[in-house]
Amino acid sequence: AMCGGGAAETRVGYRRLKDSYPEGQQIASGLGGSEEKTLRDLIATLDAVASRGDLEGLVLRLLSPSLSGTQIEEIGRAMERISASGKRVHVFTENYGTGQVLLGCHADEMILQAGGSVSIPGVYMEEMFLADTLRW
Repeated sequence: AMCGGGAAETRVGYRRLKDSYPEGQQIASGLGGSEEKTLRDLIATLDAVASRGDLEGLVLRLLSPSLSGTQIEEIGRAMERISASGKRVHVFTENYGTGQVLLGCHADEMILQAGGSVSIPGVYMEEMFLADTLRW
């Protein structure tokens, strides 16, 4: 994807993360089945961004990917390698859940769609008022 902004153009990579990324190679069943993308394929794609001289960064578009904690860590390390190569990594989604926030922590910038939400289950606060309980 190319983004123009005046006289100079900025070239960034664009990758959508959706569905799941199996650890090993899997073949889709049925007539004319096609090979699914694996986690290894995704990591190789991200590592290629780090070494490409024609790209200045990467935009990861999160479309509710189904990722385990270890997959998030592995993808996050690949994102950090891109940043270490001097390129910026941006993560964009409509809604951030726990996995998306954890993945975004490895990016240089997290972008939230206007009107989107951030939901982190387990983070909760409640104030207790005991005054009525103590009055007999």
